[in-house]
Amino acid sequence: AQLESHRVSVRALRLAGLEPDACEQLLEERDVVGSTHDRVRLAQLYAGNPLALNIVAEAISELFGGEISSFLEQDTVIFSTIRDLLAEQFTRLSALEQALLTWLAVVREPRGVVELHALLVTPVAGVQVSEALEALHRRSLVKRGKRGTAGEAQATFALHSVVLEYVTELLVEQVSEQAQHAEWEHLI
Repeated sequence: AQLESHRVSVRALRLAGLEPDACEQLLEERDVVGSTHDRVRLAQLYAGNPLALNIVAEAISELFGGEISSFLEQDTVIFSTIRDLLAEQFTRLSALEQALLTWLAVVREPRGVVELHALLVTPVAGVQVSEALEALHRRSLVKRGKRGTAGEAQATFALHSVVLEYVTELLVEQVSEQAQHAEWEHLI
């Protein structure tokens, strides 16, 4: 992003999730079958992320005989391989970025920069919160939305469903461990 400008021949291309047709093709190539509703739901759970869909398609083929419905009945979108990828990403984040992900998991709804800044326990400059949210967005850990009227639209941020589930699991583990040792850092 720093190299990108109008004078230099460097451009950034933000890749979004795969289109529904591409998701269908990916699942077919992995011999994963299910109703149209199940295929769409699976693609939405992973926001069309091709890496995540490849990983989950392999797991569905090996563990569920290729049946999407059997996988969805387990009501779990995070399993070892995806958990490992998310854990690797999470540990690379700054403390502020981790705190923002945690608060987005707690509130479970899109929030604006000012609202998220107000939730933070440790005092941080507003510009740092904005920069951290942009960094999380570049890493595809948060999704950006808008709230309000056209003239007064406010940018909001929320977690992708897979990231939401991962951070929630992580928070529950941390709070449980701290409760066992009568420490209250994460709970507070």
